[in-house]
Amino acid sequence: KNKKAHLGLGECLQAIGSFDKALKSYLNAAVLDPSDALPLMKAGELYIDMNRFSDAKNQFERALKLNPYYPRANYFVGRASFLNMDYNTALKSSEAERRINPNIADSYILAAEVYSAMKDFAKCAGEYQHAVRLRPQGAEIYVKMARCYRQAGSPDIAENMLNIAVTQESGLPDIYKEQGAIYEGRGDARSAMRAYEKYLALSPNAPDRAEIDARISSLSK
Repeated sequence: KNKKAHLGLGECLQAIGSFDKALKSYLNAAVLDPSDALPLMKAGELYIDMNRFSDAKNQFERALKLNPYYPRANYFVGRASFLNMDYNTALKSSEAERRINPNIADSYILAAEVYSAMKDFAKCAGEYQHAVRLRPQGAEIYVKMARCYRQAGSPDIAENMLNIAVTQESGLPDIYKEQGAIYEGRGDARSAMRAYEKYLALSPNAPDRAEIDARISSLSK
């Protein structure tokens, strides 16, 4: 009857992939202390790992009923909604999170991902701009922002974002994949090929290797 023990056991079971047993431990913790939102948040995160996004959203919403100001609870409602392709709810939850925690980057990153999925790339880039003001370290954000700028028709700004990414983590493969797309869009086949080849050299087992190999082959003709 120790809440912390049930939470700890749930985390261990989740880490080794025993999801059903982990869920039981989290729910046991919730029963022991119905006023604590943490076990419900843990259950929600577990449901995300299980790809049960509607169930995850329900758990996060239960946590919010217990504590409307629980850190990142609105964000996780939005994350579960986004993964379930409910983009309107995801955006509303992102806005709710930033009203409570305006200095945390996560809500802006979530909104950027939603706008990217909706193909509103200008808004996507704008949300990433907010995010990097709060979290300036992290090459991955700059790469994602570059992708949105490129798709919004601003390749020069996209290239500037990649230059920042290079200064932070020059070995990140996605930098060179995005560089290749920018060069390809400009009609610079040779530079695009070099960038794509560097991407594959850094990520030889990339899931999109066949697609990138096909691009390189097409550019070399």
